[in-house]
Amino acid sequence: MKIEYKLYKSGNKLLTPLQQILYNRGIPIEKQDDWLNADWKNIYDWACLEYDKMAQCVEDVYHCIQHNLDIFLPIDCDCDGWHSGAIIINYLYKHFPDYALNHIIYKQHKEKQHGIADMMPYIDNSISLVLVTDAGSNDIEEHKQLADLGIKCYCLDHHEVSINIKDSPATIINVQTCDYPNKALTGAGVAYKFISAFEDLIMHGPQPTEFLDICACGNIGDMADYKEPEIRAITNIGLSNINNLFLKGMINKNDYSIQKMNGVNYYSIAFYYAPYVNSLTRSGTMAEKKLVFDALLDMYTYDKVQSSKRGHTGEQVYLWQEALTVADRVKRRQTKMQNEAMLYFENQIQEDNLLDNAMIFLVDKDNIIPSTLRGLIANKIQAKYQHPTAVLSKNEVNGLLNGSMRNYSLSINQDLKATLESTGLITVAGHANAAGLWFRADDFARINNKMNELYENIDQSPVYWVDYIWNYNDINPQTVLDIAGLNIYGQEIPESKVAIVDIDLDTISIQLIGEAKGHPTIKISLPSGIDIMKFKSSREEFEEWTSGEKQLTVVGKCSKNEWLGKVTPQ
Repeated sequence: MKIEYKLYKSGNKLLTPLQQILYNRGIPIEKQDDWLNADWKNIYDWACLEYDKMAQCVEDVYHCIQHNLDIFLPIDCDCDGWHSGAIIINYLYKHFPDYALNHIIYKQHKEKQHGIADMMPYIDNSISLVLVTDAGSNDIEEHKQLADLGIKCYCLDHHEVSINIKDSPATIINVQTCDYPNKALTGAGVAYKFISAFEDLIMHGPQPTEFLDICACGNIGDMADYKEPEIRAITNIGLSNINNLFLKGMINKNDYSIQKMNGVNYYSIAFYYAPYVNSLTRSGTMAEKKLVFDALLDMYTYDKVQSSKRGHTGEQVYLWQEALTVADRVKRRQTKMQNEAMLYFENQIQEDNLLDNAMIFLVDKDNIIPSTLRGLIANKIQAKYQHPTAVLSKNEVNGLLNGSMRNYSLSINQDLKATLESTGLITVAGHANAAGLWFRADDFARINNKMNELYENIDQSPVYWVDYIWNYNDINPQTVLDIAGLNIYGQEIPESKVAIVDIDLDTISIQLIGEAKGHPTIKISLPSGIDIMKFKSSREEFEEWTSGEKQLTVVGKCSKNEWLGKVTPQ
């Protein structure tokens, strides 16, 4: 099998691996030190974000506090939404504990919904102000309903806006609709700007740095562009000063895996913290979601509850400790549901020969897949089958097929949204390569044909971008270790890959190890002392590689193996 790879940019021998990799990702040499060491100087003042609107929002919230008026705060249903809400509630609890306990009314969405449409039944004349975080900018009908009730509404948001905000009676504070310099800031970042403004205008104290840990996690959970210095700064400061007990507990629980990713950083939080929160928003019961969200809140985290952990049932533990058990349980339950859904759709792929099409359209014909898992399943399918994928279900009332799409991550076409919209038959809402979509079921065949035509000249073969191309007998082990130790990866700064070419398998050691334990792995030992490891292999693959004269090209990641005090580059 031929493997396709491309070099980001020509290598410069005067650059260190760190410099070369960041340069390849679009960060100029002269700006790298500033990015690497980003701190408060890279965080924009809150006044850069709609000063007049933000100041009025602070004034109205403070008015509610002074007069014990209720504020309604919907909790958006993803990692960013949860942490946005937690930032504001925790900050107000710090300064006004009685008010926060008695007058901030917050609600979770029942399913994976955004905005305030489904929250309206909970809002009546007893509410004086609605404070929406990480959502709400486009909910103009609900804005008008709240105005008719005499309720002020503020939206602290970062999503694209499709309405004319001048037509809305709500006050929309959104990084996308003003001249705020960092468009990558997520809902948690906007929530932090609010508490920063409150501190300046009302409390006259220092910056509330103790909330940057959950701000960083919100940004990471929403895949904020890590190349932006402000995102790097929030990550650097926040993850270096972790205060939130639930967050700290999750990090400790996953310490082994996190250390293998060079400690607590953007990448490890994205893999070993954010997915737990997202699984709760997708697959948790209302009781489970409430318990874990409350564990993020300083006013409840030390509450004593009964443990549900096996072997400890009925014991009194802190809420944040029980939340760790619940988060793990929900994540395992979601994984089981995900695996069952994968089997269901993989049968559909085989039976209907869906790989013959440019894009895989999967339909939940039996209505057995929770709608909250569609995006997750689409992402799994695209990665496994190397096709853009949509997971859909049919609405029998309006005849529409609706669901989620994910692009094939290594496709040369990196704007699937535009491609789908170009058919003239599909509505897409979301990002270029991850979005919701819907269309008339009667148009299904036409859409399939159009997508096949559009992709006729698009090669869907995976292309791997590499930072270096090395000859197998001329590799510096220290360079491999240097790359393995980097702590720079995140959204828009993908992990480094290298190509090792023309490996002569007749002249070097190649072994199949781990077969007896059910983990067959091919191990190739290069002359330089570097081992190449091919995990999840098989005896058949090993015999194919070792029969006859063979030359091999490998694309992989640099890592290090530590065993009994010995460090080996891999």
